Amino acid sequence: MDHNPDWSEIAGGILGGLAGAWALSQVLSAMSQLAPEEPDPVVEEDEPTVRTAAAISEALLKKTLSRRQRKPAGQAVHYAFGALIGALYGVLGAELPVVRSGAGSLYGLGVWFGADELALPALRLTPPVGKQPKELQAESAAAHVVFGLVLDSVSRACRHLLSRD
Repeated sequence: MDHNPDWSEIAGGILGGLAGAWALSQVLSAMSQLAPEEPDPVVEEDEPTVRTAAAISEALLKKTLSRRQRKPAGQAVHYAFGALIGALYGVLGAELPVVRSGAGSLYGLGVWFGADELALPALRLTPPVGKQPKELQAESAAAHVVFGLVLDSVSRACRHLLSRD
């Protein structure tokens, strides 16, 4: 990797990551609507993004988020992570085309596994994998496949538009 980054790859990845994060949220919301008789096992205050935002605020700003601030701050963490993962997709995909295999679906599954199955439980932001409901794990995996597909589609379109002379 001895060359300068192609900024269209990074910008396309960021925009694709933002769009993918939005799509992931929409899929999870739709899935939760399919089973309205079951209460949502994740209370908003316990969402990993909300807990992460609260921890960042306390560590960096020395401020506790108010109840009103917690949800928007959690959404900011969600979209910032999507943009970061998207930028990484742009950089890695330019160097290693295999990263884009399956039109981003495999990358989305990799993000799910790395974040939901490894990092979040290790950071104690979610229960250990063995204690998580299998249905929620499957829904999250499926939503991350959608994330990857949207990430790839949007980043590909952006790269095409931004690389035009």
